Amino acid sequence: MPEPSPRPALFAPGAHAGRRVVLAGADNAIGRAIALRLGSLGARLALGGADAGALADCAAALRAAGAGAPWTGPVQLAHADEAARWVDAAWAALGGCDLLVNATARRAPARALDMRLEDWRAVVDTNFSGAWHLVLPMAQRWRDSAAPGTIVSVIAPFQRGMPGAANEGAAAAGVLYMTKTIAVEWAAYRIRANCVAAGVLAGSENQPWPPGDAAAIAEANPMRRAGTLDDVADAVAFLGSDAAGFVTGDLLTVDGGGVLWGETWPVAKPDFFKVRT
Repeated sequence: MPEPSPRPALFAPGAHAGRRVVLAGADNAIGRAIALRLGSLGARLALGGADAGALADCAAALRAAGAGAPWTGPVQLAHADEAARWVDAAWAALGGCDLLVNATARRAPARALDMRLEDWRAVVDTNFSGAWHLVLPMAQRWRDSAAPGTIVSVIAPFQRGMPGAANEGAAAAGVLYMTKTIAVEWAAYRIRANCVAAGVLAGSENQPWPPGDAAAIAEANPMRRAGTLDDVADAVAFLGSDAAGFVTGDLLTVDGGGVLWGETWPVAKPDFFKVRT
């Protein structure tokens, strides 16, 4: 799996030094890249995800990179009580939290008419309800301790709809508009909240395109290429930094312009939409 490379022209060494970061979703490629980027910039990390083995691999990569030894704890965000206990444990491990990152992602693509109810619920419960189960207990801790906080959520680019992934598109839209709402309500507590929409990325197992379609989908944007895990990691590093201190309730889309032009189908493209020659 490719690791993010240093970009000293963008981030000064130690740009996140001492920042206490609680990161859910460190068991997938995007979350791992974010952990490595923030760790390389001096952040102290508490990592979570559903896959304990992948969490251990991420922690090992951080230690090998000289980015310290993070606290890790498995968590299923779909379960509110479990998510709240995990937030409490992560807070205790770091002695607080400055930045909460949610990179959790579950996918179950299917045509809407054929989507099983369990696949709808699994994605929405994890990606949407799970996001709420994460941000609410953390925000309550910030409020009760009179401490400021920052939230960055990584979502799918849903702005033109997501044919073949109605569950994921609905969840992403829900997270964005939840974020816009809490950005207003929680501003009084010095809490910022933003989202990053991650397009097609090389090296991300979160995007299981149909066999033979990956190359074409990677070019389905005006830049005609896939993005990198670094692109998303750097976007999160920016929004989680003091440089974005006047940015809240917004969406930073990192997809090469894919929401403007291009066509992606996470399921086989229906014949109805194929160009006739």
